[in-house]
Amino acid sequence: MLAILIMLVGMLKHLSSQGGIDGVEVNDNFLNTALDLTYGSKKSDYSWNTDLGYQIQKYHWYGLPIDYGSSLTLDERVAIYDRVDSGQTFNNFYVGGKINFSESAFNEIKLKYNRFWDAYNSTENRFIAKPSFKFDIEDKTIKTNLIVDYVGGSFANDLAEIVSIDYGYTNFGLNPSFAIRKDDWNINIGASVFYSLDTKHDDNQLLFYPQVNASLKVVGDWMLFYTGLEGGLDQNSYRDFTNENSFLSPTLFIKPTNKQFDLYAGLKGKLSNYISYNLKGSYVSEKDKGLFRSNPYDETILVQDEYQYGNSFGVVYDKLKTLRFFGELKADFSKNISFGINGTFSSFTTTDEKEAWNLPALKMGTNLNVTISPKWYAGAEAFFVGERKDLVQKTNVLTLLPEMNVQKLDSYFDVNANVGYKYSDRFNAFLRMNNIANQAYQKWLNYPVQSFQIMLGGNYKFDF
Repeated sequence: MLAILIMLVGMLKHLSSQGGIDGVEVNDNFLNTALDLTYGSKKSDYSWNTDLGYQIQKYHWYGLPIDYGSSLTLDERVAIYDRVDSGQTFNNFYVGGKINFSESAFNEIKLKYNRFWDAYNSTENRFIAKPSFKFDIEDKTIKTNLIVDYVGGSFANDLAEIVSIDYGYTNFGLNPSFAIRKDDWNINIGASVFYSLDTKHDDNQLLFYPQVNASLKVVGDWMLFYTGLEGGLDQNSYRDFTNENSFLSPTLFIKPTNKQFDLYAGLKGKLSNYISYNLKGSYVSEKDKGLFRSNPYDETILVQDEYQYGNSFGVVYDKLKTLRFFGELKADFSKNISFGINGTFSSFTTTDEKEAWNLPALKMGTNLNVTISPKWYAGAEAFFVGERKDLVQKTNVLTLLPEMNVQKLDSYFDVNANVGYKYSDRFNAFLRMNNIANQAYQKWLNYPVQSFQIMLGGNYKFDF
């Protein structure tokens, strides 16, 4: 008997704000709207699905330095504010798909194409193909993952508006591995080989990485020891960077990050039937790690692009070594109540840069989720982010001399909560409250976040 399941799912998301942050003289509203469609089919021996989507985002470079324009006339300041008000718009279109085989050495293949562009004639194309194979030889399972990852794009100008910027990288990767089980040990042994083709600057590289991990049941399910030594080539892109920091200038140089190795070890398991834990320590070495750093600016120039007034960020690359400790507790008190708390401490060592710009040494978070009834649910989360550092570089309007100062961003604490009503499997409504602590903290230099916010909304899923 042949069984076929066909699925069509659509989702529309919209989030926007009219702004109104205290002390901000320019437009600070934002918009984020996305439409995603998924169509798929599942048969007895294979399944497939395709994805199609479009997203538009609009932001403003409202993070002018506090003292910017203090020596200017009112008309000159207003002219600058008018220029900054034009803002930035990101557009992203994607199409992709995946095929899974249940009884074949050809395990699955994933394909995705992204087209990303902005309001300043910046464009980027990215194509990713990931086929994988799996087969058994005697008592060993052999897995081989392949990857072809291309990214290419251009920016109309560099920050100095002298030349345009073009970039293009195609990374070819091969990752064979096999699994060994012996007594209470589970071991995966493998390696990765990458060939990175720089299509614009003829700077090609052949790179090798270890891919080894193992786990040992120390006390059944109560304590599991795990360790590994892994590495890889991470493809960076304009889209990925802007997903982390929306206030980047359209003047970036894009290149991949060489994660030379990630050496880690940890313990995880259960403290009781409903409380689990995870403790992990790691040491990571990354070459060409992208760091967000405030762009330099010149106070003596009045007419510039709207992102050149000390209110945007660039990406600088450095060799970064990170010693990190992570701890997490999760508790499922019942089917209806779950609680979690986690913390990460990191120590960074840079090679060329003075600091690991905008990376916090300490991050902590906690969350609580409650199912009140089959229709009602609620949740809350709190998080703490430690101090970060950025670099302020400017040409002083009075002395006409360049200045350079390391600026410390204060740590911050935030609390969010939500209540939801599940009307059906397709539709639910929610009330969400953000920044309940009502702190005007800065996630990025000179960019205070909005104070206490209340959002009322709903989700509707089309499923045919």
